[in-house]
Order: sequence, then C-alpha cells, then structure tokens
Amino acid sequence: MKLKNYYIQFYFIVVFLLYCFSANVLNSSQLSISDFILDYNVHLDTTAEAVIVEISWKTTSDTRNFRIARKLKTEKNFETYLAYIEDKSINKWRDTIEIGKEYEYSLEQVKENNSAFAYFASGVDIPLKDDRGALLLLIDTTFRESLSYEISRLVEDITGDGWRVYISYVPRAENFDKEKVNTVANIIKDKFKADSNIKSLFLLGRVPVPYSGNYATDGHIPEHAGAWPCDGYYQSLNMSEDKQLLWSDSQVDSRAALDERNWNVPQDGKFDNDLFPYKLDISCGRVDMYNLPAFNQTEEELLRQYLNQNHNYRNKIISYENRGVINDFFNLYSKYEAFAANAWLMFGGVLGINKVDTFSLREILRQKNYLFAYGCGPGQYTSCYDIISTEELAQNRGLGVVFSFLFGSWFGDWDNENNLMRAMLASQPPALTCAWAARPYWFIHNLNIDEPIGYSTLLTQNNESFGTYVSNSLRGHRGIHIALLGDPTLRIYSLAPIKNLAADFYIKEESEKAEVKLTWEKNSDTKVIGYNIYRAQNMKDKFIKLNNLPIENCEFIDENVLLDSAIYQVRAISKEYNFSASYFTQSTGKFVKVKTVPSANKSKVLSAYVFPNPAKDYFSIIVHGTENKPISIRLFSLLGEDYGKIYEEIMLSQDLFIKFNINSLFPYKNLHLSSGLYYIKLSQDGEEINSLFIIQQ
Repeated sequence: MKLKNYYIQFYFIVVFLLYCFSANVLNSSQLSISDFILDYNVHLDTTAEAVIVEISWKTTSDTRNFRIARKLKTEKNFETYLAYIEDKSINKWRDTIEIGKEYEYSLEQVKENNSAFAYFASGVDIPLKDDRGALLLLIDTTFRESLSYEISRLVEDITGDGWRVYISYVPRAENFDKEKVNTVANIIKDKFKADSNIKSLFLLGRVPVPYSGNYATDGHIPEHAGAWPCDGYYQSLNMSEDKQLLWSDSQVDSRAALDERNWNVPQDGKFDNDLFPYKLDISCGRVDMYNLPAFNQTEEELLRQYLNQNHNYRNKIISYENRGVINDFFNLYSKYEAFAANAWLMFGGVLGINKVDTFSLREILRQKNYLFAYGCGPGQYTSCYDIISTEELAQNRGLGVVFSFLFGSWFGDWDNENNLMRAMLASQPPALTCAWAARPYWFIHNLNIDEPIGYSTLLTQNNESFGTYVSNSLRGHRGIHIALLGDPTLRIYSLAPIKNLAADFYIKEESEKAEVKLTWEKNSDTKVIGYNIYRAQNMKDKFIKLNNLPIENCEFIDENVLLDSAIYQVRAISKEYNFSASYFTQSTGKFVKVKTVPSANKSKVLSAYVFPNPAKDYFSIIVHGTENKPISIRLFSLLGEDYGKIYEEIMLSQDLFIKFNINSLFPYKNLHLSSGLYYIKLSQDGEEINSLFIIQQ
C-alpha cells in the first residue's frame, strides 16, 4: 500500500509540473476560460397577450454567429434553430411560449477558434410535480436497527416529496464481491418487475459496488486504467434480459493500474464496458461512508450526520443562498478543453450568470451556505489542489453547500480509502451531493423547474458526445464512471413545511356520517398561496390528492373517510420565480395517522366497533357478523354485573349499524348509568366478543 501511494504521489508531482508548463503555453497564446463561457440573460414578459422569453447576450469581437434552439423538455433533440444570427449588432431574441409547458433552450456562440454553449429551462406557471414515481431505497443491513429512526424519517421526507418508497435491506460488501453484486442486482430486478414505475435508486451504506471498464477518463493511462465503480449497472436492470447481456465480462484483461482494485480480468465479475451499453431510465445516488478513517466518527455516525443534514435541508431548518461559487485551478487544460466552463454552464442555467461567484471554496463556504459549488485542479484520491482535501474536511469545518461538483485526477474513482468526494458527504456540515464533472460536462438546468438532482444525473449519463446537449467536453460521454454521490431525490426546496398537523375522527350526530377534520399551523413564509391535502391507507400506497383547488385556510374536512385508518399529508404551495421560469412547487409534506371506522372482516368472525368512546349522550356500534343469524348485545359493569340486553335482532346482512341513546338503553327499568367503565358483550352463533366502553355524563 505504501509503495502504491508513493507511485501515485510521484505521478501527481509529474502531472502537476506538466500542467504548469501547459498553462504557461496557453497563457502565452492569449487564450482564456472566458472564451468558453456564454454570458447571457433571460427575461420573461408575461404582461402581453402572449408570454415572451427574451434572451440577451454579450457579443464579442470574434463572434461569427449566435444560434438559438428550443425544444419541449420531453422531446429528445433540438431539431431546428429558432434563430441563426450573424449580425453582431443583434444581441437579443424574443420567443413566444405557451403557459404551463416546460421548455429547454440551447444557445451557442460560435467564435473564430471555439464555441461557447449554454442551456436553460423555461416556462410560465409550470404545474406542480406531485407524483414523482417510486423510489427503491437499498440499505446496508448493518444499519437496519441502529439507524432505524433516521431511516424512518428519511422515508417520510421522501414520501412527502411525492415519491412512493420501497425499502430493501441488502448484504454489505466492504471489498468488491461479485456474488453480492449479483444478489443486489436480483433484488432490484424483482422490484422492477413488481412496479414498473420505479424511477430512482438510493443506495445507503456499504451497498456492494459494481465495477466496469478498461479506461481512465482522467487520462492517467495505464496507471489508472481498468475497472472503475459503476452504480449505473444497477440503474440498467429494468431492461430486458437480452439487453442486460450487453454487459459483458469476457474480453478485458487489464492489470497495469497501480491499485489492484482497478484490475479487470475475464469472469471476475467486473464488466468490460467503458460506456453504458444502452440508455438508462432509472436515476441513482449513493451515500457510502465506508473506509474513511481520516474522520473520528464511525461509519454509523457519519451516516447519521448526513441524514440529519438531509432532513434539515428538506424542511428548511437550514437555509442556503441561491448562489453558486466556482474555484478553478485549471483555467484552460488544452486549447479545446476548459473544465470550469462546465460549472458556468451548469450554474448559469439554474441561477443565472449574475448569481455565480469566483472565489475560494474554503473561504466563502465556511462563512456562507450556497446551493452550488464547483472546484477543479490537479488531484489525488484524497485532494484537489488548493481546493480542498479529505484531511482538511476531517480536521476542520466542512463546506456549506448542497450540490457540489469537483474535478481532478484520481478521485473521480471514488471507491477508495479517504476518497475526497465521499469525504465531502462525511464532513460537518456535509455536502448533500457530489459529482465528478467536466469529463463529461454535467447538465443540471432542469433543477430550476423543480426536478431533482437524479434527473440531471440521468441526462448526463445518457448524453452522447454530439447528442442532445453539445458542449466543450472532450471525454467521458456515457462513461460508466458517471455517478452521483448523495441523495438523488434532492431538489431546490424553497418553502418550509406546515406545523402541528392534527386529525380528529368523529361521527356527525345529525347525519351519522363519519368525518375527519385536519388542522395545522401555517409557517411564516409569505409565499404560501394555499395547501394541498393527500391521503393514503398506509405510507407505501400512492397518496391521492383530495382537493381540487388549493385550500386557503388551515383546516380541511374529509367527508369520504377510509375504513380502518388513514394517513393524511398536507403540503404548502407557492409559486416560485427565477431568472428563466415560474413554477408551482410544494413544501415537504407532513403526515398524521388517524383510526377510523373498522372495515368489514370478510371472515365469519364476529367484530364490532363502538364510537364515540368515551360517550356522553349517544353512542353507535358497527357490527360485522353472520348474515341471517340472530345477534344479542348486552351491557355489563366492569365488575361483571349484567344490566341486561340492549339489542337483539336477526342480522339481515353481514354489516349492521346501531345508534343508542344512553339515557334510554333500558326503557322499562329505572336505571341510571353514571360515568365510568363498562363493557359491551356481543353474541352470535356461539361467538362472543367484549368491547370496553366509557360513559362520561
């Protein structure tokens, strides 16, 4: 191990010297990162009869032409140009869009020696995304008990964001284990077969890591060439068996990498593929704190720390500025490759260029919390030159950021001791996601229309070199190394949840109809325009919205009560505006469970439900029994004194509803029932049941 680290450190020094030399050559040619950045702005004009998207840009002396294309978000490609502008005096373009639709725009500024690219999402009054599909949460079984509270809270938070959550506990694998990878793969396949609406995977803990490839996207060949971690394999398992056979393990024989972990030989369980063999439909993210000895906390403590921060972010307990910061130590790596230009493309497309700072990550993110951060420079497994290191993250404060992106040599291969990217998630405070971005470029512009980061991951994984999103990225397109560390369901949360949700089940005396009344407290956010109410039988079911229009007050009455019990969810609604779009969004949902009218048992076992209980003047009994059989109901004191029969009839159906007046239970007896405990005995066809009953006079 020490010899391996020596070689890697020596290699890093050589590469750094070459980088310094190449940077000097590039600087002497007057090239700049700014040549690869498209400086633009977007303005939405909703005052006219039609909605106008106005795009303006900064012209440069070497601009040849400016190209604008548009597509619906659901369309695959930008088929035609809206504008092809060769006149340098023109720096604005206006486009008309329809309210409620989601659009994507592609901008390209063609210059003498290169092009600059930008992408942004747009739309006006984009509808709520309140059904995001199903998520499969795969959890290292080691933490089933010790993190049960945090896992339960995570499931509630994700469910409250519009997902249905399935949980599978899977075996742990600290080193590569093809049998355990296969075990997890089979679990995933079975879940996909059971529910085709699964849209995302979340790997929590030391879930077995698949490996694939015979390449080094960071350019360190042969020292780093071979198999890299490949969670994308798990993402691909919703496809047919024929397609899955495209993952091969029979050709590559690679043993030149400094780390034997990267070696890849036939039939070792590590796949041959350098690229994903077909388009992926399922997003994925991983939170894995194994093998981080630089931190004093245990693996369990680091996971708990991450999950706490995750909860605090979702529920607006911690706030982050809607800004991004870029720390670039590469400038131009070559005449045609500018790594940090990816950050400008990403953050400009979500925030707008004017909300992006260029500063030291460690300085600004230890004073403020930002949504986005990017750093790039020469790297090792545990550091990115003068940006950040694992040692610094472990010994000092972490960086206040949600969505982080890094780029440099070695650490993009994240399954190793004290890896920098995993350390970003392990620090205090933890970043909530981290990705290796520049080879290829990442595309996250749909975050500004309420999509989660997993959606952006999937766009990036599926993008070809000259595919939907063209950029200055030269390597890595559709590479098996593309992965998200962190929770894939996270999005930009702009609204705090409601407080103190309560539910009260009761029977209306005048109509004898069951109802549930919900009440809650609003938060202090002035952006709230109403609330949505959802209901399900249990947390695993799909939550159905009960209201057609937003509820304005802090109460709601459900007049069509589910039998047995129900779980209600309440979410605050707001309309959000950013530099290129307006959309409706919701807070994380809050839940309350209430017991209601018991359902009829389809067996012939006698059952009954007494309500209200305690009762003052009236009470009712719902009975399920045997049809065409007499039933007797008697009242007893707690000590067993038989007060007599209060009902006896033949049941004409399996279900019976009876309402009683407490003051006239025994009309032929001079009997006053005082406050206290009683029990009711029901008898039918040899069956007997007792139900405790309280009178409060």
